[in-house]
Amino acid sequence: MPKARYLQLCNMIEEGIQAPLSEFCQKLQRGEDPEAARAKLQGALSVAVARAIVLAVSNGVEPFSSGELLA
Repeated sequence: MPKARYLQLCNMIEEGIQAPLSEFCQKLQRGEDPEAARAKLQGALSVAVARAIVLAVSNGVEPFSSGELLA
């Protein structure tokens, strides 16, 4: 996959998790129980990655394995 596509995927994932990650960190800093925020962050990350993959495939990028995405 071209470098520009990887950058686009990274940007989409980053945008999708920015607010939930900030909320998670704030709860940790305030000493609150982080479990609810962790679950929300985990869900936001899953959605952001899924959206990035769908966009990549819809733009003609060959599907790739999860190992390639996570490597």
